Amino acid sequence: MIPLAHSARNGRPPQLYGEHVAGVVCYASKNVRAISPYVDDKKIDDYLDIVTAAATYHDLGKLNSQNQDILHEKVKEKHLLVEHRDAGVSYLLNSIFKDPPVEYPPATLIYAHHYPGLPNVKEEKAKSYL
Repeated sequence: MIPLAHSARNGRPPQLYGEHVAGVVCYASKNVRAISPYVDDKKIDDYLDIVTAAATYHDLGKLNSQNQDILHEKVKEKHLLVEHRDAGVSYLLNSIFKDPPVEYPPATLIYAHHYPGLPNVKEEKAKSYL
């Protein structure tokens, strides 16, 4: 079974997991590069590393067999049975650290910003909140 990230919906075909992750990594990296004029040159590579890791593992839990059965529409459920963000957070914390720290930016991004995604700095800067 080929892993899916999204089922067919609203007239769109299902999205393959690999294609989805590659697209998110590309889009997220492009957003980081777009804010580079506002970031210290010495830190832009750190931001790219953080965002790339978060984007790479953000949907890892969708590979769970129960979730794949739902995404392939073998099982009818309104929502995925296994919370898909948790797998990426767990992988990043447990595969990198012997004793995971309290906070690790890529894992934090997966959990805290999975929905609706990272803010667009240019759009946010252009907004007026006064």
